[in-house]
Amino acid sequence: MSRIQSRLSAIVASQVPEFLRASDDALPITSIITTTAGSNIVTVDSTFLLNSGDKIVAPAITATTYITNILSSNQIQVSVPIPVTLHLQPVNIVKPYGISNFVKFIKAYYEFMEQDQGPQELIQDVREYADSDGTIDNLIEAFFKNYGNDIPRNIIVDKRTFIKHIRDIYKTKGTEEAYILLFQIMFGVKPSLFYPESVVLKASDGTWTKDYTIRIVPNNVTNPFDFLYTEIQGSVSKATASVNNVLEIRIKDTTVYELYLENIKGNFQLEQITAKKLKSVNQPVTTIGANTIVQLVGIDILSNAPGYTANSKISIPFAITNPNFVTAFSYPQNLNAVIDSVSSTGFIQNINVTTSGIYYGSSLLPIPNLSLPVYLDSPSIVLSGVVNLNSNVGIFTSATEHGLKKGNTANLHFYGNTSSVINNTVNTIVTATILDTKRFTFKLPTNDTSVYANLVYTTPAVLSANIGVLKQSEGYWQNNKGKLSDTIYIQGPTENSQNSIYYQPYSYVVRSSVNIGDWKSTATNLIHPAGMEIFSEIFTENDLNSNSGVNVSSEVINYLGITSDYASNIFTAGMTSYSNSRLSNLSITTDHVYIPLGYL
Repeated sequence: MSRIQSRLSAIVASQVPEFLRASDDALPITSIITTTAGSNIVTVDSTFLLNSGDKIVAPAITATTYITNILSSNQIQVSVPIPVTLHLQPVNIVKPYGISNFVKFIKAYYEFMEQDQGPQELIQDVREYADSDGTIDNLIEAFFKNYGNDIPRNIIVDKRTFIKHIRDIYKTKGTEEAYILLFQIMFGVKPSLFYPESVVLKASDGTWTKDYTIRIVPNNVTNPFDFLYTEIQGSVSKATASVNNVLEIRIKDTTVYELYLENIKGNFQLEQITAKKLKSVNQPVTTIGANTIVQLVGIDILSNAPGYTANSKISIPFAITNPNFVTAFSYPQNLNAVIDSVSSTGFIQNINVTTSGIYYGSSLLPIPNLSLPVYLDSPSIVLSGVVNLNSNVGIFTSATEHGLKKGNTANLHFYGNTSSVINNTVNTIVTATILDTKRFTFKLPTNDTSVYANLVYTTPAVLSANIGVLKQSEGYWQNNKGKLSDTIYIQGPTENSQNSIYYQPYSYVVRSSVNIGDWKSTATNLIHPAGMEIFSEIFTENDLNSNSGVNVSSEVINYLGITSDYASNIFTAGMTSYSNSRLSNLSITTDHVYIPLGYL
């Protein structure tokens, strides 16, 4: 049966002249017609029994006239114009009783040409033959030879579907997407890829990253998120940077926006920043703008002192009047910083700014950064020790390091000697001589021989808050590379093992339930990236069946997966056990094959 929808045989047969279409045998019927002289449009009482090819016979119509078209329920078109005007004139309509042999021949000839894969059918359906959805089965193999000759023909999905997606496989060649698409087409499963390099510990392999941010207040016509993926420029500093992220910060009734920058050139100030943005393909490039505002960019340690503990809070004044500003420069309460780490003697090592505040100044900063005073409590560490007094000179000795320097002040709380005149008193002392890390001398007008004392530090550290535009974060590790963990460890085969190239930067593992022998050749020829080494891990899942009514301890062991190199005897096995109504997953790495025996 022909696949052609529009048949040329019917068209050609209908266009054969009418005098050739009709046979000699005819069966007349009567109809009433009305005509206008010189017109080939005829009005009849009804077209119900009329067809194209019927012959009109009447005394007033001398020429041979055939119906060529049925126009409506009471109008027809004839082959030649009617020479006279007729009104409700009876005529005979001679209907052909059969079709001439010539028309039959013409129609049969073209029907032969229109057969499947015949000349006319091939020409007329050439677009369908080029489409894998509509082509014939015999051409599917030709598609495979032309576009996927390396693909096995026993794929699980429909071959026409595969041909449709072969271009997607070639476009993603060498990527994980190509493997996923290939496995879904060939086997109906979705694989996952693993890279052995990711679990190899390397010295100094971690990536330490710091964020650089500025805060802005956009103008009335700018959407601040339009700054994303643009290059900004400062109007005064001419500094430039690329924006890779935009965050909205809302505190009470105040909203500002934080831009995360990279590729920074120059130093941004309190100024207007602008960027070029193409918002739509049909719109021109527009200029967007905003004003920078200052923030707490860091806290400097001007003078350090011992006795502090980590997580101690730092206080910064709510408002300050500075002669560099026209009016007071104020900032809100939501500015917080804490002591992040200290040394063994309580010296401040690092200060973490947890919230950098939202600032508004009435004029531009005359300098890039402004230093403001910081208030923090006195040190809170209490150091226990023993004091020996002789000739108004005391020696304080503790079990741990005191961290004091010559000239530092501290409070000593004396106790433990009821006969001493300074027992249960507090004295402020000044360190005179630092004997070692655990002893120092001081002067005290008494000659008691020995007394216990608690040392309370009173010398504060001096800090300074830096207020500026560009803030640099404390920094963080981008990932776990370079760190030991439960997934990143030092492991590898022996020096002479066939598996020696498994743990290296140019190997990858395809994890699926399909044996590597079924797909390795196809993947290697079709999507495998050059220069890489391919491995396979078999992942299978089996149902665990256990009698829930058993009251005694029972255990069912079942493999979830076996991992091995295609050409070696090293196995990595996963095992699932069910014991005492609990499921547990175990991993086994071995150079032998273990055969577990299930028992009840």
